[in-house]
This record gives sequence, C-alpha cells and structure tokens, in this order.
Amino acid sequence: MVTCRLLLVWFLSAATASSILYPSWQQYYPPRKWAFYDEQIHGRPPRVRVGRGRYRLLPVGAELMCDFPPHFRLVSNVVWERADLGDRNSLNNIYRSFGLPHAFTIHTRPSGSTLHLLTASPLDKGLYRCIVSAVDTASPESPALTVFQDIEFLPHL
Repeated sequence: MVTCRLLLVWFLSAATASSILYPSWQQYYPPRKWAFYDEQIHGRPPRVRVGRGRYRLLPVGAELMCDFPPHFRLVSNVVWERADLGDRNSLNNIYRSFGLPHAFTIHTRPSGSTLHLLTASPLDKGLYRCIVSAVDTASPESPALTVFQDIEFLPHL
C-alpha cells in the first residue's frame, strides 16, 4: 500500500514537472533562440550598427552619406534600403501610385557610400539604411560582419 502511494506521488510529481518543463503548447511554438535581428536566426552574419550617417540638401535633390570607421575594410557593395517601409520596392510603388518620377544614383567610396536623390520630395522623408559586409581589421580573427548606418532623412521640404 505504501509502495503504491509512493509510486502514485512520484508519478504525479513527474507528470507535473514534465508539464512545467515541456508544456503541451510548445509543440505548436517550438523553442526559439532570441536574437536582435531575424538574420541571426537564419544563419546569416549578425548586423552591427556602426555610427550614424548624415544628409545634406542640395539646390536640386539631396545627398545621404554613410562613412564607416577606417578599421572596417568593406568587402561587398553597399546596399541602400528604406528601413521604415520594410520592403525595398515600397518606395518605388508609392512613387508610381502618385505618378511621380523617382531618380537616384549611388556613389561608392572606399570607406562608405552616397545616395544622391536627384529630386527630393516629401515622399522621400524617412529612415534610410546603408548596409555592407566588412571585415574588422582591428581584430584579425573576426569573420565578416554585416555593418550598417541609419540616416534619418526628415528635412523641411
């Protein structure tokens, strides 16, 4: 009788501990490694913010510039994206819906890049991001990183 009670207590405590450690809902929501960016979960190199970019208005248009510290050696082309829209084609779709032309050029330098908006309009206001793969020469054993800078382009147009 005592043995049956001990077995019953052991079974109930094991079942309770099991339901706490491995709840039934977890089969629908598998455990996830938390990261700052989704790219880290999918095996891509981590993104590292390296300073902030800047902009200046021109008589016609605007220039958005990002310059990375000298100890980063850039190993790929710089990619510009509109970070607040989420999709690279969203800005083009907005311009198309208003029937406006959207023209820009990108100039790459050894330590950064410049996005030249040929005509700046209120539709261009937002958060821009320049992204590049780079190697940190300050620590030679480090692998290639994805580094980026954000530029808040919010002028009074």
